[in-house]
This record gives sequence, structure tokens and C-alpha cells, in this order.
Amino acid sequence: MEAKRNCRSEAASRPTSDCSGFPSQRVKVGEDEYSLCSERKTAVVAQELRRYNIDIAALSETRLADEGELTEHGGGYTFYCIGRPNTETRHSGVGFALRTPLARKLEECSRYISDRIIILRLHLENNNYINIISVYAPTMDRDDSIKNQFYQEPGNCIDGIRHEEQILLLGYFNARVYREFVAWPRVLGRHGIGNMNSNGQLLLSLCAQFVLTITNTSFRLSAKYKTTWMHPRSKSMSNPSASRYLAVLSRAV
Repeated sequence: MEAKRNCRSEAASRPTSDCSGFPSQRVKVGEDEYSLCSERKTAVVAQELRRYNIDIAALSETRLADEGELTEHGGGYTFYCIGRPNTETRHSGVGFALRTPLARKLEECSRYISDRIIILRLHLENNNYINIISVYAPTMDRDDSIKNQFYQEPGNCIDGIRHEEQILLLGYFNARVYREFVAWPRVLGRHGIGNMNSNGQLLLSLCAQFVLTITNTSFRLSAKYKTTWMHPRSKSMSNPSASRYLAVLSRAV
């Protein structure tokens, strides 16, 4: 395994695309919450991503120190991660895992915003770009000031993206958004779950501000495929936590 800190700038062949501007070949984007605090866990994560045929995965709660790029040569994936300094306690951390051939097509280095936000910018066909934002939101027990400050950061990132570029916002939001699709047109679909919490309200407000659609709520699926956590005492899905969401700029849906 080799750690690398410098961006690659060599040219790479661009994928063909359809009229939407996205690559016409199938690119799977997923999410993963494995803690990577042990360096060799990157090999385990790479193995699992390969098993599920995932091209790009957003990583949450990695607990890695500092920032940088790491390639698992045997696993076929390149990791981009950012966390707290090595001298501090690390309970957060975010990153991406990309298939290494795809990583070579990055337009620029990952933008390491904070230990809770990281951005990738990929060059598509016809001079189109897609910006993938991976986040790890504060939990419900954190102070409201911390949560409010966090939700300003993705907005600041989106403000800096050109209007014609595509946006994917995904990650572990520690949120429930329910299914009041009438109150949140173009943001929610008809298939949300659980009761909305304060983090969910913040997420909905962010998506409404930037016309983002929470696509997880647009599909009729069993509850077990919509949720990521249930109360350990009740073992019930009656008030589950659908913490992971994928929000897409509505013009790209």
C-alpha cells in the first residue's frame, strides 16, 4: 500500500455520455460508514466495494488523522480522506473511495473542507462536470449552534459551484425527514419514513434553498432498505433513523 500526497495531472480518456451530461456507462455511487482508524481497514473496505461493484463510495466516521490520498494497489481503489489532527481525539472524518482508474480522471485534487466535508470534482463528456460532496453531520445530542454551523458549510460549498455543473450531496446526516412531500415540493418524494427531527429540518431547508431532491424518498422500498438504525431497546422500525441520504440537484434528476 502506498500513500500519495500529490495530485495527478495526466490526461485521461473521457467517458461517453448521454443527453443528461452524465457518463453513459453505469457508475455506482454508494455510502460506507466503516471506521478506518486502523490503516489496514482500507484493504477490507476496498474488498467490500469491489464485491458490490461500487465505483465511488462516500465514507463517514473514518477517524483518520489529517488529510491525504492513499492507494490500495491490490484492492483497486484510491482513498481520499480528511480528519482531525493526529494530536486530537478523532470521532469524525470523511472521505471517498474511488476505483483507481476513475481516480485518474479527477479534474483536480479533492477539496478537503473539514473533518466533516470533502468534495470531488469529475470531468464528464462535453465539458460537463459533476461535484460530489460527502458529509458527516453532527449527531442529535450536539449543541444546536454546532449543528446550525455545520449545515452552513455545505451551502457555502454549493454556492462556490458553477450553475451549469451537476451536484451530488450524500453522506451520514443523522437525520429523519419524514414524508411531507406536499410541504416540501421538489425536495421530498412520497416514500420517506420516520418522524422528522431537528437535523431533518435543517437538511430539508438546505435542500430547498439549493433545489436539491432527496432521492432516497422517491422510491417505494421496504423499510429495511430505507433505514440505517433502530432503537437498541425497542428493536422496532416504528421510529427508525434514515440517516443516510443522497440529494441530487433537481435539474439532474
